[in-house]
Amino acid sequence: MPLVPYVELWQSVAIGFWFVVIAYEFLLFGYFVLLKALRLMAGGERPKGNTLFYLFFGIFFLLLAIGRGFFILWDFYVNADPAYLWAWRIGEAFQWAALTFISLAITTRIFENRFLKLGVPIVPAICAFFFLFLPNEIVVLGSSSAVIFALNFVIAPIYAIVIPAIYLYVAYQSAGVIRNSSLLLAIGFLVYYGGRVLHTVSVEATNVAALILAPGIVIIGLMIMTAGAILTK
Repeated sequence: MPLVPYVELWQSVAIGFWFVVIAYEFLLFGYFVLLKALRLMAGGERPKGNTLFYLFFGIFFLLLAIGRGFFILWDFYVNADPAYLWAWRIGEAFQWAALTFISLAITTRIFENRFLKLGVPIVPAICAFFFLFLPNEIVVLGSSSAVIFALNFVIAPIYAIVIPAIYLYVAYQSAGVIRNSSLLLAIGFLVYYGGRVLHTVSVEATNVAALILAPGIVIIGLMIMTAGAILTK
């Protein structure tokens, strides 16, 4: 592979949009961790409730940004070359780690049961561990690997449904600001995940329009989630 691989114009546009996504995720990390969580702790508040929610939510965005950087390398620069499988594996690990922290943000605020507080985040944490440390012979791309099929096509969709479903349930049971916040968080997560799925499908099918559209959908999802989190009291 050449030191600077050839990238077509449409790929450059898609990469540019994904870097905008990464920059926005770093910005959100700084906002929720530095201006929200750490500011509350500096004011003497113990790390619980809103403080932990903002902290976990901010780390969620940081891990998404780092993981997306490795996916950009894998999708556009090394063209899914098996010699660079490590890039895809690290990207997947960071994405699952991000899912762990969004689960922690939810369970910290909503669940009282200790089993649920630990059980919901532990599954994506284990998945992140698998992607980092399972041998390449097991981590085979695509549906030919039962392990990867279970992680990406069973567990990931379950969490993509469960997380917004929890917020929709909270919205149904609540009123006022809490209802609006929960609805925005649920809708934002669904839009965000839809953009990610569109990107995955469009990369495999080399659909130019969808590849450029996907990061835009992701940004919209992130903005809706952020609006919901800011409304959280």
